[in-house]
Amino acid sequence: MVIKDLIKGDGLELQLDKKQQELKLILDKIKLKNKKIFSLNSKINNLNLIIDSKQKQFDLQQNLSKDLKKELRVKKRNNLFYKIASIAGILTSLLLVISK
Repeated sequence: MVIKDLIKGDGLELQLDKKQQELKLILDKIKLKNKKIFSLNSKINNLNLIIDSKQKQFDLQQNLSKDLKKELRVKKRNNLFYKIASIAGILTSLLLVISK
């Protein structure tokens, strides 16, 4: 009986060692997955920052484009005014020269 108990105790001890090793492997896997999750979350945060930055750049470019279009319209209008004024000045000068 004592021998049976010793053999049974040794068997249980081996089973306990196996279970502890399995548990250690599972805990190591969990740690590795947690590290991967942390790394992926960091990448997500970095990508979100990049997206925000690009959105700000896009908004700035749109505002600059609007401002440039507005300025171009003003320049074209002024250019047209100067052309009309120049033609009017030339015609007036011609009329004065012809009438003398």
